Amino acid sequence: MKHLLKISILMLLFVANSYLSAAQTPEDAFVGTWLTAEKDSKVQIYKVKITDKKTNEVGYEYRGKIAWLAESREKMDINNPDDKQKKDALIGKNIMKGFKYNAKNKTWEGGTLYKSGDGKTYEGYAQMNPDGSLYLKGYIMGIKALGKSSNWTRVKE
Repeated sequence: MKHLLKISILMLLFVANSYLSAAQTPEDAFVGTWLTAEKDSKVQIYKVKITDKKTNEVGYEYRGKIAWLAESREKMDINNPDDKQKKDALIGKNIMKGFKYNAKNKTWEGGTLYKSGDGKTYEGYAQMNPDGSLYLKGYIMGIKALGKSSNWTRVKE
């Protein structure tokens, strides 16, 4: 009886481990809440199901929205080039969109990053650092050398 119980527990652990491994795919490592390098905001990155309007193919993209701001941070989008959005709250604002996982390069690319500090939108890509932090690079005119990078730390939820 004890032997049967041990086998049952081992099988249950194996099935649970297989399920958890399948649920956390490499591309979903990007999903979560991240503390910016300046430690003055947190960004929640999430996955969205999308349909390509030209091909009708269903896929996924990753987006990010501001989830928290330090007390010292401006709370409104005062630098937005669109006057109608200058009074919009930054918390909840999508600042990342269009990122798709490139399995070959192990990067999330093809997206844009909105920087509320200057009101500009940049092309961008991201990749995981070996230590589990997130490396992001925003750039202009399609030239990665014309940009700035940042390292974000995952917030344990």
